[in-house]
Amino acid sequence: MGDIPYGGEVAETATRGIEELQWKKLQPLPASREEVVTAGHLLGKQPVLLMGPKATEAAFKGQSLERYRVLHLALHGFADLTNPDRASLVFNLDPDPRQDGLLQAREIAGLNLKAELVTLSACNTAVGPVQAQEGIDNLVKAFLIAGARNVIASLWPAEDKFTLALMKQFYAHLAKGKDKAEALQLAKQALLAEFGNDLPPLYWAGFKLIGHGGTLAPGNK
Repeated sequence: MGDIPYGGEVAETATRGIEELQWKKLQPLPASREEVVTAGHLLGKQPVLLMGPKATEAAFKGQSLERYRVLHLALHGFADLTNPDRASLVFNLDPDPRQDGLLQAREIAGLNLKAELVTLSACNTAVGPVQAQEGIDNLVKAFLIAGARNVIASLWPAEDKFTLALMKQFYAHLAKGKDKAEALQLAKQALLAEFGNDLPPLYWAGFKLIGHGGTLAPGNK
């Protein structure tokens, strides 16, 4: 599932989060397109790619989501520590007046998913308030409630360029039959091997896996 290019000048360190809900002020995410294409081609014989203007909330919800074993969402996202059910993934502005372009946690929890893996390649997707024995209330929890078995999410802002590098490595290892947790670990180690001390943990350490782990079962999507 695709990227959200908004046009305009690209900042040197575009991050996949937002400070206010104004689409015209969102930074473009040029690396997300390649990220989505790479994930689709490595894992799926018949990947469905929603990119650019097609990356709308209505288009996403209109898919038979229970058919997909992997969902990769590379877009803007934000956490809401006061109202965690309003934490959202931000799609393109939607021509469908019934959709506001914000896929909120309360909506996600009502989806019918059977995905082995949901990757939330956006800022702060693992961030949320701790709700006593229920744990952390965030987008991860919403996807698990919806039926996802594993979720990869971020603990802080995700920088566009290095998130692409990390995800390319992750899916390459996953496609080779590595365990999901091991694939993520190997991806991080690959970035460290390439960039060394020039790449602070801020750019690679924020993503974590929540779920059952294991290798990815064969499938078409």
